[in-house]
Amino acid sequence: MRSITLAAILVATAFTGTSNAQPAATPACEPGGPAVQEVSVGGQPFIAVAGADGCTVFASLESGRSGGVAVLKYGTGGWSKTSEMSLSRPAFGMALTNDGAILAVAEGDGVTFLDTARLTAGSGGAELGHIDDGGRGAIYVAVTPDDRLLFVSDERSQSISVIDLLKARASNFVADALIGRIGAGNAPVGLAFSADGRALFATAEVMPWPDRSKVCQAESAKQKGEHFEGALLQIDVDQARSDPSHALIGGVPAGCNPVRVALSPSGDRVYVTARDSNALLVFDTGKSKPAGTLLATIAVGTSPVGVVAAGNQVIVTNSNRFGSDRSEPQTLTVIDAAKIGVDADPTLGSVEVGAFPRNLTVTADGKILLVANATSQSVTLIRLADMPIKR
Repeated sequence: MRSITLAAILVATAFTGTSNAQPAATPACEPGGPAVQEVSVGGQPFIAVAGADGCTVFASLESGRSGGVAVLKYGTGGWSKTSEMSLSRPAFGMALTNDGAILAVAEGDGVTFLDTARLTAGSGGAELGHIDDGGRGAIYVAVTPDDRLLFVSDERSQSISVIDLLKARASNFVADALIGRIGAGNAPVGLAFSADGRALFATAEVMPWPDRSKVCQAESAKQKGEHFEGALLQIDVDQARSDPSHALIGGVPAGCNPVRVALSPSGDRVYVTARDSNALLVFDTGKSKPAGTLLATIAVGTSPVGVVAAGNQVIVTNSNRFGSDRSEPQTLTVIDAAKIGVDADPTLGSVEVGAFPRNLTVTADGKILLVANATSQSVTLIRLADMPIKR
């Protein structure tokens, strides 16, 4: 497989011109009720993130040119939306600090920081501050396991910003805490840390590879022409603390328009959704090449976006993002992780969800799957032990 060096990636970026860590706290309650529940959130959710108590969920919302964060709680009768905080711009990727105290929200030109206790109470005063990271199109965020750094994918700036989270918190988000930016190809989006937290894996939707041996077709009628396949990138987290411009270790091709990335529980595999390839790519991180070696390519549904590893399963959203009718309910593809690279088709079946399922996350205890259905304007909560898989 071709690989790409740091220098080549930076040259490629110039040529174009163009987990999400979960809190480690033990949940304070045990949600019961239906195995599957869909909750309306009143806007297009990008991602849903579980709070530290196990019975609170935050959903980022896009509502035209504005946005917000909806709060869902578990109570008698199941899950329901209890409040919503409005934001001046659409809210996209979110991540909790590992102490569960702060929710970082990708919004507009940077990151907005929210106090989770005040946000949950719905009492106001939850916004702690906003950091402009100097990029454009902030879409995804990730917090290091030690809560020292925050990474931000700036989709329209071909870069990933690095923020000193300790400095930001100590100054009440007033001081300039931006450390620098990492060149990351065209349209970087997904972010996920290695098991030891020393490496950050990221996706870039398009990368003009030096040999230009593979091109991808336009995903929709609004797009024209062909483009190069994207990349799975690997970033040295320690290097990013002091010198982000040299933190990119390298990368490997990852199909047409790779958009999300997730790590296996043991950290030996990286899962990437290649949206325009209608496939899940599986990389072996134990190999010597930067970002790993391609182990398997698994056909899934139309325009896969979200991906998560949950126990012995890998789950993918089939978004149908560029389909003629985005209001139609879609599905998740469920894959047996143990059979990847062993069976020709490791797929277990599918699960019905809402329209345009965009992102997946799992609660800290690993029991509930959260599905953000953008077009349905809802969050589907699925108890993994009772997931209704259609074979």
